[in-house]
Amino acid sequence: MSGRRILRRFSSSISDLLTIQKRTNVDENEHGTALHRAVQMGNAVMAQSLLGNKSVWIDEEDGRGRTALHYSMEQDSYEVVEVLVNGGANLDCVDFHGTSACHLACKEGKIDALELMMIHRADPFCVDKSGKTPFDLACEFGKEKMVEYMLLMVDNPALLQHAGEAHKASALHLAARNGHTHVGVP
Repeated sequence: MSGRRILRRFSSSISDLLTIQKRTNVDENEHGTALHRAVQMGNAVMAQSLLGNKSVWIDEEDGRGRTALHYSMEQDSYEVVEVLVNGGANLDCVDFHGTSACHLACKEGKIDALELMMIHRADPFCVDKSGKTPFDLACEFGKEKMVEYMLLMVDNPALLQHAGEAHKASALHLAARNGHTHVGVP
């Protein structure tokens, strides 16, 4: 396929997403925006184009209170996360469960995404409505490399271990309860 044909097809896809965006404002709260859809497809170029056109608000929430940044944590595209973070996404925005992008990055083991958000001043100590911090989720889901990274990243590791103890279980207890005995927390 020639370069022109690919470019024509790609620009047609962006136009289609923008048209869908305009037609579905009623459904927007439930299913999200064209930016949400581009992110869910893992398409960084399309996300960048939508943000460049100023046709979407980067922190628009869907029906569950999730922004495009939340959905980017579920994708295998660091580029999408980079587009959103560099585009000015609110890094500490939480959904209806109090879950931030940091929570999702730790749960999914996305060290590169967490590191980028930390460079841009995301809060690694935020607590969701269950009383859990991103560190708690890394332990609970057995993300050993994420746990190691977070312990190295902070000056006082005790802060990570005790920030979200409203759920009455330490990060080590959460790891052990879920069979992740290989996750060692000092």
